[in-house]
Amino acid sequence: MQAGDTVIADIDLGDATVSLISAKPARRFHEVYVGTRHLLAMYRSPSMQASGRYLETDRDEFTPIGTVFFRPAGLQLESQGKATDVDGLHCQISDERLSRSGLSTSDWTEHELETALNVQATHLFSYCTRLINEVTNPGFGSDAVVDALLTVIFTDLARYMATSAPPEDREDLREQAFRLLVARICDVWETMPKVSELARLAGVGERHLLRLFRQRKGISLAEFIRDTRLEKARFLLGQTDMPLKQVAHRLGFASQSTFTTAFRHETGETPAAFRGQQRTRHFVKR
Repeated sequence: MQAGDTVIADIDLGDATVSLISAKPARRFHEVYVGTRHLLAMYRSPSMQASGRYLETDRDEFTPIGTVFFRPAGLQLESQGKATDVDGLHCQISDERLSRSGLSTSDWTEHELETALNVQATHLFSYCTRLINEVTNPGFGSDAVVDALLTVIFTDLARYMATSAPPEDREDLREQAFRLLVARICDVWETMPKVSELARLAGVGERHLLRLFRQRKGISLAEFIRDTRLEKARFLLGQTDMPLKQVAHRLGFASQSTFTTAFRHETGETPAAFRGQQRTRHFVKR
């Protein structure tokens, strides 16, 4: 939000805040802005004949700022142009929420920053319009609706950014490398790998790996690891006598208590209770 803008209405979800902004009267501007949160903004008509550039890059040229644009947190965006008094939508989100959508929270390339200043995706415009209506006229379950819309919006933004990347960045994981990744994650006798290990195995950067894995598998790497870890836990608890502390370590948990909390959250029961049920069933079958 620029100096002089006014918040007409907003909905705060904790890890995201959606605000309807009323801009100050038409004026020319030239300013540098740094946001503490990531921002997706949209104006219902081209309210800014503006352009921008990030001071962290080597580019001297200014890039046109579109009706829908995204600005990562912590970067210095120098913008200039003319703004009118058309209302706008600002979605400010945290690092955690952004990373869940598949977007990076840092290390944006010059091409990505330029692309994000002018997001040309009609469906995103439609979702943002729906978001404006919900914030303007909140009702029963508005928080849940806004939360769901934000999930769709930022997931679609991640897809848009991935498909807008240069051809050399869109190369799929080689079949052999992908099989090695999946095999490494699923090996029940090995500890759960870190992203850095998987990136080295695939021969790509960590951020590139996260993007390519989602494109290839349809879910994020974190989701795949979470689901696989749960299946590993069930196997080790039901089919082995491995102590719970050792199971927790193999699954990558910092402690047995952390593992117990996570397992209960996913299954509704403790690891010990699950193991006891499996042994009872085995005894009855025999």
